[in-house]
Amino acid sequence: MSNVQYVEALDDLMALVIEFLVKKADADLTISVPFIEVFMEACIYQKVTKNVFVQANPGIRYQIREYLIKNNYIVDNSKDVEAVFITQKAIDKVLLLVEAKAYVG
Repeated sequence: MSNVQYVEALDDLMALVIEFLVKKADADLTISVPFIEVFMEACIYQKVTKNVFVQANPGIRYQIREYLIKNNYIVDNSKDVEAVFITQKAIDKVLLLVEAKAYVG
């Protein structure tokens, strides 16, 4: 996989993680979601549907989690270090992705 393909696959994985987090929380900002579980589901989905696989290692998981926190898509759950809360920005991102898929498809 070339460097460009890898970056595209990583971007796609981040979008999938956001989408899966929002679905798992049922778009409810008060529901805490286990990040590792959602990350692994997104990796499996990406491999099956896109035939692309970004290695699901702790480094990549940490990198994606930190990116999502830094860009206000998620907030850490102070009572559970493994869980996160989604933000309105994450919900809005998913809505934009759904609109884009509907427009293209």
